[in-house]
Amino acid sequence: MNKIINNKYFERKHIEKFVESDYDVDPNNPNIIVNYTGPGGDITIPSQINGYNITVIGDSAFKYKTTIMSVTFNNDSKIISIGLNAFYECSSLTNITFPDSLTSIGLYAFTGCSDLTSINIPKNLQLMRSNSFLDCSKLTEFNINDNQNYSLIDGVLFNKNQTILIAYPAGKSNTEYNIPNTVINIGHHSFYGSSNLSNITMLNGVTSIGVNAFSGCTNLTSITFPDSLTDIYTNPFYDTGLTSITIPKNLKLMSRNMFSGCSKLIEFNNNGNQNYSLIDGVLFNNTQTQLIAYPAGKPNTKYNIPNTVTTIRNSAFYRSANLTSIIIQNSVTTIEVGSFERCSGLTSITIPDSVTTIGNFVFNYCKKLSSITISNSVINIGAYAFNSCTKLSSITIPNSVATISEGLFSNCSSLTNITIPDSVNIIGGYVFYDCISLTNVTIPNSITTISEAGFYGWIGLTSINIPNSITNIAPYTFYGCTNLSNITIPNSVTSIDYCTFLGCSKLNNIIIPNSVTTIGSGAFYNCTQLKSISIPNSITTISRGTFYGCTKLNNIIIPNSVTNIELYAFFGCSSLNNITFTGTFPNIGKEAFNDIKENVIIYHHSWSAEDRSKFKSNKRIIFIDLDLLNIIKSTILLINNITLIIIFLMSLH
Repeated sequence: MNKIINNKYFERKHIEKFVESDYDVDPNNPNIIVNYTGPGGDITIPSQINGYNITVIGDSAFKYKTTIMSVTFNNDSKIISIGLNAFYECSSLTNITFPDSLTSIGLYAFTGCSDLTSINIPKNLQLMRSNSFLDCSKLTEFNINDNQNYSLIDGVLFNKNQTILIAYPAGKSNTEYNIPNTVINIGHHSFYGSSNLSNITMLNGVTSIGVNAFSGCTNLTSITFPDSLTDIYTNPFYDTGLTSITIPKNLKLMSRNMFSGCSKLIEFNNNGNQNYSLIDGVLFNNTQTQLIAYPAGKPNTKYNIPNTVTTIRNSAFYRSANLTSIIIQNSVTTIEVGSFERCSGLTSITIPDSVTTIGNFVFNYCKKLSSITISNSVINIGAYAFNSCTKLSSITIPNSVATISEGLFSNCSSLTNITIPDSVNIIGGYVFYDCISLTNVTIPNSITTISEAGFYGWIGLTSINIPNSITNIAPYTFYGCTNLSNITIPNSVTSIDYCTFLGCSKLNNIIIPNSVTTIGSGAFYNCTQLKSISIPNSITTISRGTFYGCTKLNNIIIPNSVTNIELYAFFGCSSLNNITFTGTFPNIGKEAFNDIKENVIIYHHSWSAEDRSKFKSNKRIIFIDLDLLNIIKSTILLINNITLIIIFLMSLH
């Protein structure tokens, strides 16, 4: 889902740009290039801009510049560092020549440069991340220019003494690779995306495999682990073609998600390891109290978790697409993060009374899950636990739960009914994001906090009553609730924060109680159907952009408590007919009333020249003095009365 906009959306940010250059530099440090603005092609990065030596290519400076084909540096270049994501997704880049001055290349610096075929490691490079060249699918070799920190074997990059395998070029055509016997550590992301490899052999001596080391090796069907291997870190085999994995004898550390994404894996085997055990090819710890990994490619449709298990580990069943039913025994107390994530065939599950914790993302993207029973023993349900369970139509949260976590039911497009118990006191952000079928939920009085973006993007919501236990409506709470037309705000609420109702395009009427003392900037931004609103006498400031773009708002009364109307407050309220100021004329910010209706009538008790000068708009305005108007009305009434008396007296004669 898209992230919400920043509250600074009205602020302008400037960057120093030199007309004679295709580059923007940091105004606070002109030695750093922060953006490329040129046409692309074959480019040469200058050694100086505006008299300053360029020493750093900043983070994301050339990101997504898909027209760049080659990059060189001037001979006198002083570049020492290339930053994070600097050339990310420069997909047409075929060649880059680094200067000898370069000492470091940042994370993901050339990720997605899919046309690069070779990389020359410059003489003085000291630090390069193994993920600097991820997704360089045509990269076939590294070369070295007399560098004392790195070494090569057949175009594969190692540290100087070849104990660490840093990067295998993803585009090499080899189908088999034997890791040299000097290697102790296989680095993070070292074989990432090497899709031509089908078989890898590690010789005795390798002790660790890094994060995502073999991820994306889609044709890798066989890998041999040595007995020396002790540590395997996160996601090393994600999206590989492995069908069988043998646990080596001395393996001690298996990090989280170690085998997640191995969608073709049918079985685990054990080569005499005392730390782990197997039942029917499923991996457990040695006492079988922890279910570590279920082979995602097993053809079985049902699975009974053994009654020795107390913990289902992170991503244990990740992408086990063939399973339609899983029976969890009463011995289980904890279901960890992502345990059943993307089990696309799972249709129903019962959480037993023994379970107290359901981790984050546990049923994330279980798209066929239509029924789930959660026992009252559960006290914590993690963030996004049911995200994108698109068949789930109804759920009851047990009365043991105190918090509805962030994104818990986001993208549950079939959800029509949910019961929130009185035990709940906190609702997290994005809880009902894109729940298009859920039109209303009863919020109990036990709720004391609706978090920032609590109902963000809840498209199905049409009306809601906020309980009187709520004192603050947080930022972005109803942002993007495009079908919300009616809302009741209780007297307990004292503040409506910034961007609270931003983009609620069907909200047509709202009553703000006198208890509210603060309305944040952009609170009703682009509420295009809002026709009327009552601003309470407790408000002193109408913040910037509060009613920006409320194109149907036709009348507004500014109470005498208001002393300040900030910039853009009523910008674009093009249907305004009347604006009435009931008290002392407030300070009015820049363009507060720009783009309103032509000939709008502004009422005030007593206009002064100073008051009129405060009120600026790009439209013609009619000023009406209420005091003068009242005098005129009184005079007319007096004349009418005198006329009636004269007529009466004349009738007597």
